[in-house]
Amino acid sequence: MGLEWSVETLRVSLFSNEVVKLTPDDWKKITGKDAPEAEQKVVGRHTMSGPFLEGLLNLSVSGSRFDCILAPPPLADSVPEAYFPNVGHWPEMYKEFVTATEGWLASMGPPIVRMAAGAVLLAPQPGLEVAYKCLLEMVRSVEGNPARMRDLVFRVNWPVSSTSVDGLTINRLTTWMVIQAQYNFVLGTAANVAVQETPVFYFVRLEIDHSTDAQRTQPFDPIQLVAIYKELANLALENAEKGEVR
Repeated sequence: MGLEWSVETLRVSLFSNEVVKLTPDDWKKITGKDAPEAEQKVVGRHTMSGPFLEGLLNLSVSGSRFDCILAPPPLADSVPEAYFPNVGHWPEMYKEFVTATEGWLASMGPPIVRMAAGAVLLAPQPGLEVAYKCLLEMVRSVEGNPARMRDLVFRVNWPVSSTSVDGLTINRLTTWMVIQAQYNFVLGTAANVAVQETPVFYFVRLEIDHSTDAQRTQPFDPIQLVAIYKELANLALENAEKGEVR
């Protein structure tokens, strides 16, 4: 039943009950490198970025929130045949990302009261009708006609009780859709600009956004953070393999 997913983006977000700061130590704990390739500080936001795994890592803070996002890297000189932006195959890339970031969570200094783990996955399909057929096989709550239906967006949260922290509710939010996409890339310099178009692609798109209860005010201890992160990751792996889980 599972689809062959590619990873568009991966994310882990942490929410504190106080203002947080981003330091080079945060970057090093995740990447093993002393400093990022780029760093930006604007009012209310601090971001570090650089190559990591098969993508571009962005680590940022804004107020009381940390965001760690792995996104597709910029293209260099040409667009490979049948290219669409992604950072690798699921679930291998996700497992690498979780392994790289869980040590950072375990040594987190600021108190963390909420965590979210997200992913955007794309499963290429040969045509629109096939894409809708695959989506309907993955989403149990929707019935339809793959030959006629268009513009379906199905979003649902099936909350579950945490198996790692007593009394904790986990929001299991997934958004399913079929998209048609063609990518245009501007390459070269100002004096020699070329625009390359990819073929038209059809995808089943799955957006995963699993998170702990937003009403919680008591900070987690570091051991709990890692356990919850692994739990959120396992729920995401199950959704990608089995589809909607009620």
